[in-house]
Amino acid sequence: MSFNKSFLKSYENNELHNLDKVSIKLTNDCNLRCEKCDVWRSKDDIIYWKYEDIIKVINELCFLKVKRIIFTGGEVTMHPHIAQLILFCNNLKIKTTIITNGYNISEQLIENILLSGLRQMIVSLDSHIDQIHNKMVGKKAFNRTVNTIVRALDIIQSNDLKTKLLINCVVFKNNFSHLDDYVLFLAKIGVKEIRFLELHDVDFSMDKLRLNRSDEYFFDTIVRPKIDKIAKVNNITIWYNLSFDFNPINHLTGLNLNLNNLYKHIPCLVPWHNIKINLNGEVQPCCLIKTKIGNVNKSSIIDIINNSSYKQFRKYSKPPINRRQCKNCTYKIDYNLEKYIELID
Repeated sequence: MSFNKSFLKSYENNELHNLDKVSIKLTNDCNLRCEKCDVWRSKDDIIYWKYEDIIKVINELCFLKVKRIIFTGGEVTMHPHIAQLILFCNNLKIKTTIITNGYNISEQLIENILLSGLRQMIVSLDSHIDQIHNKMVGKKAFNRTVNTIVRALDIIQSNDLKTKLLINCVVFKNNFSHLDDYVLFLAKIGVKEIRFLELHDVDFSMDKLRLNRSDEYFFDTIVRPKIDKIAKVNNITIWYNLSFDFNPINHLTGLNLNLNNLYKHIPCLVPWHNIKINLNGEVQPCCLIKTKIGNVNKSSIIDIINNSSYKQFRKYSKPPINRRQCKNCTYKIDYNLEKYIELID
């Protein structure tokens, strides 16, 4: 397989192709204490990125014809101007996504966010069993998060909005064996898209939560077929971003590969199309790689995305990729593999 001409030159020269997605971290504040997350463990001061500074960045991204901006945190809905930022992007024809825990969002804020033109709302829910979810997030959050999902679906349907609601679920020791019931629970409240994620490597041990090889095999051979059956009956799209996928995905690529060896065969296309901007303006290639490639407070974004540091990073994003962080990449299926298929002749 070879890349099409529109991308091949950028790929060979390690230069930006186009900006599909830019992730902007609005705050490091959060109202939960998730076991799997290191944001709330930080001793850094709580920061909310100033509205006027974010607007400057968005205007520059608009000039670069960015397709989508993903607002993240911390807990993104704690930023006082989240609805206004979504509306501003919508007026510039930029699609927006937010990633939220859904814990403490008022009905009015849910409505404001959705009616401002949000195109994708991602809500994290790690179990349909309240005790398991609550333990994972460190608070009695289950009912509020489910209410947020139900309310959002109602607003989307009643206003005939284009917003897509996606539920994120991290697969770990306490939930993997009953995730078929989890999918059935979400089907009953009207959810149509679910993404299963692997635990990220962070700055503390996740071993007590991580699946062993036997657990992984049980999930992939026993639980997953049940999930797929429920999803088919209820017309639900399921994304499995799991490195232990035992099922080769050669129906998509013609290659005999699975997620665990994907990057031995295809490049990571994120550096040619995406960037992440942190609270202090520092730019990094993605959420897992902490390499600093510039700062929007010191340089223009156009200078950053084609500077020598980023070109070097792209060079090492070609197969075979051996970065430890890439093992748990959440972009493997629902972005990277699809983008690869899009760009090949």
